Amino acid sequence: MVEYFLVQTKEIGDNLHKIGISEDKLRILPPMLPDDMLNINTNKAIDEVIRIGYCGKIAPLWGVKELIDRAEKISSTGANIEVHIIGDKIHKNTKDNPTFREDMQNILQNSKIVKWHGAVSRDKAVELLSLCDLGWCYRDIIFEKNTLELSTKLLEHLAINLPFVVVKNTINESLLGADYPYFVEKISDLNQIMKNINKDNLRKIDLSSKLNPHL
Repeated sequence: MVEYFLVQTKEIGDNLHKIGISEDKLRILPPMLPDDMLNINTNKAIDEVIRIGYCGKIAPLWGVKELIDRAEKISSTGANIEVHIIGDKIHKNTKDNPTFREDMQNILQNSKIVKWHGAVSRDKAVELLSLCDLGWCYRDIIFEKNTLELSTKLLEHLAINLPFVVVKNTINESLLGADYPYFVEKISDLNQIMKNINKDNLRKIDLSSKLNPHL
C-alpha cells in the first residue's frame, strides 16, 4: 500500500486530488539543491560586457541557437555582449532541424561572441554561471505552457542570484511573481528582451528571497 505520494508542486498535487488521491496522502517535495550552492560568491566583473550564460544540453527546444542569433544581432549594433555556453551534449539532427548538430558545432566554434566551455564539473559550471549577468532558462513555449513541474535549473539560478530568461507559466509566475521582467510568452518577446538588456538593471535584481520557500 502507498503511504504517501511525493509531488514537486502544489499544482501537481491538485491534479492528483482531482482524480481521487486524498490530500492527506500528498507531500510536496520540491527539487533539491546541494547545500554548497547557497554559499557561492558571485564576483561579477565590473565592466560593460553583458554576459549571458546557459548550462545544459544544446537542443532545438531549448532555444540556444535562437539566443546566440539574437545576441549576434545585438552585438552588430555595437553592444558588448558574450554568450557563455556550458556543456557538450549537442542534440542530433531532427526532421524539423535536419542540420542542427552541424550548425550548432559551427556556431559554438566560430561565433565571435560565444565562449564555449564544453563539459565541466558541476562546481565549475556553477562558478561560470555565477560570473554571468543573465541566465538562459528558456524552453519551448508549448512545452512550458503544458507543464506543472518546477525546473531545478530555475532554483539553481535563484541560489546564485542570477536573473534569467524563462517562459511565463503558472509555476514560474508563482515562483517569480507576475511582474518578473524576463518572462517571455511568445518567441518574439525574446527580441524585445535582448534589445533592452541593461547591465545596471540586471545588477539591481535580487532573487534570493524567491528561493527561501523551497529550502
